[in-house]
Amino acid sequence: MRFRVWLAGVLAVAAGIRLALLFQTLSRPELRDVLLLDSRVYDQMAAKITAGSLLAGSEAFSLAPLYAYFVALIRWLGPAGPGALYGVQQLLGLASIALVALVARRCGGPRAGIAAAVLIAFYGAMEMFEVKLMSSTLATFLSLASLALLLLARDRRWTVGAALSGLVLGAACLARPNTLLFAPIAVGWWIWAANLNLPGDNRTGKPIAGAIALCCGIVLAIVPATLRNYSVTGEFTLISSQAGITFFHGNNSEAYGLYALSGAISGNPLTQPADQRRVAEQAAGEALTQSGVSRYWFGRGLEFLAGDPARAAGLMLRKLGFWLSSDEVPVDYSLPAERELTSALWLAPVPFGLILALAFLGFRSASWREPSRVLLYGFVLANLSTVLVFYFASRYRVPAVPVLAALAGCGVVETGVLMRRSRAQLVAWLLPGVLIAALSLHSWTDDLSQSAAAQFFNYGNIYTREKQPALAIASYLRALPGLGHMAQLHVNLADAYTSVGEHAGAVRHLEQALKIRPRAPKVRRALREARKVLK
Repeated sequence: MRFRVWLAGVLAVAAGIRLALLFQTLSRPELRDVLLLDSRVYDQMAAKITAGSLLAGSEAFSLAPLYAYFVALIRWLGPAGPGALYGVQQLLGLASIALVALVARRCGGPRAGIAAAVLIAFYGAMEMFEVKLMSSTLATFLSLASLALLLLARDRRWTVGAALSGLVLGAACLARPNTLLFAPIAVGWWIWAANLNLPGDNRTGKPIAGAIALCCGIVLAIVPATLRNYSVTGEFTLISSQAGITFFHGNNSEAYGLYALSGAISGNPLTQPADQRRVAEQAAGEALTQSGVSRYWFGRGLEFLAGDPARAAGLMLRKLGFWLSSDEVPVDYSLPAERELTSALWLAPVPFGLILALAFLGFRSASWREPSRVLLYGFVLANLSTVLVFYFASRYRVPAVPVLAALAGCGVVETGVLMRRSRAQLVAWLLPGVLIAALSLHSWTDDLSQSAAAQFFNYGNIYTREKQPALAIASYLRALPGLGHMAQLHVNLADAYTSVGEHAGAVRHLEQALKIRPRAPKVRRALREARKVLK
């Protein structure tokens, strides 16, 4: 088959969908102007950098730093507004599709490459993050580039290539620190794979030299962030300082596999560093360094896990279940909410469960021990392990999905081969994949619909603070189907109606809030005032 022609066609269709998505995103004020959670932190970091503060603050990085510098560079080079950034991220998304095709072709041939490209080109969660001020797109591209370079360097016994792949892998860690877990896997894979002879190749590998080069590349990429953190705090923080509190968010008495707040810690990433320090220092009875604060929260999480091993095991299984599920449960941006606002995302309907099932079929194939596939298994395993240690969110799984798509392309090819052989063999081959897809596509939680409503609720709160009540009302009304049981939503909606003089609407929602919380004196007083004005 003409691999390049087919790939160009896939990329052309994917580019058309992305242009439509970009146009719709920039035409809606809540998508164009409103930033949620980590996006606000990245926005502030990038603003400091473009203003001339190249160190981006006087504390250790709270989030992975590379993306903030990437955003600052785009803003410095391009026009004002988010359009330039989102456009560049969409180009990186297209490049990621091409890399998936190349990696899959290396593992299973040209047909596998095209099948993998089609699957990932129409995976909605990946496209959604391309038009968000989030690090997912950059981290995914860098991860795929490091995998492609590793495979190329191994095929050519190329020590310099190993160093280059290490640099790119280190950059991926700077964009998403949980990629660090893959680094030792990559080094171990290189040593193992370099000792295997390629077909028709009698050269002996140099596993140690290549492994050292790979390690050096990783270290060279990461060390600037470490030195910067040391220069501003006087202590060594490898990349970012949030590991402890992130571990606690996924492992506490309120945890259920997803992001879970507990106690006095705010969910606002702008105030969370101060909150976590305050609580840690109160418990310790003394001032703590950032490392000390992180160790405190790690200790709290470990204490919870050690105190109830049975619950800890159940929590781990819940995290695994979320990772295997097609539910794209967010911390911030919800795919169902985004699809409600941007119809172009419906043009990317491929669910995670389909990719997962086909990837399993690729794993079952006769060549499952082939070195290139083993490397992909290692990356997926590293991604899954970080979710089991911390907690699940769709954006944390996204970098692993293109790698699964490469394996899925191999599964498609193997299925095609069996179709030409025996119908009985084909049914036996497909049955496990069908079962996996069915289990993954079934929604095991109501958090998905709740999170979509929560995104609209957050939009409404932001518009309320910015004194744009009309936009706040529209956002709150979108949140009602999922959060109508929440009294605060009705109170906020009533306040917004009052701001635009629609007192009947205010009375209606205050009455609803009072039904939910009968013993709420502030709501009773507000309702009396609203009724007086209405009369």
